[in-house]
Amino acid sequence: MIVSANLESSPPQSASATKTHRPPDRENLKRRREWSRKSVTVMLTLEAEFRHTLSGGQCLHLRGAQADGKTVAATWYAPEHFTRRQVDAIFDQLTQGVRLTLDGYWSAATFNDTKRFTFVAQFIRVGDGQCQP
Repeated sequence: MIVSANLESSPPQSASATKTHRPPDRENLKRRREWSRKSVTVMLTLEAEFRHTLSGGQCLHLRGAQADGKTVAATWYAPEHFTRRQVDAIFDQLTQGVRLTLDGYWSAATFNDTKRFTFVAQFIRVGDGQCQP
C-alpha cells in the first residue's frame, strides 16, 4: 500500500485504459478459481499501489496485517477484460485501514538469501462488498 498514484505525472494512457468493457473470459475465471487455494483477510496498513506490468497489464500491490498481527504483501493482477476505470474503482476503495478478503495462493521468492512470500490474489473483496476477479 505504498502511495504511488501521482496523477500529475501519470504515463500516457495504455491500450487497457482506452479499451471498452468486455465480458469476462470464462477460461480466465476458471483458472482464477482453480488457483484460489487459500484465503486471507487483512487490514490495509498502507495505501495500495497501482502499477502496470511489462506486458501492459494492470496490478495492485497491497500491504496489510492479519488479525494475529502477521504482515502480508499481496499483488492482485486485474483480468485483461478490466478497463482502467474498473481498476480505478477498486483502487479508490483501498485506503489504509480497510478490510480485504483475498482469495489466491502464496508465491515464494528468494532475495539476498532470504525467502519471502507474496500472496497472489485471484479475487479481491473490499469490506463486505462484491468479490472481484
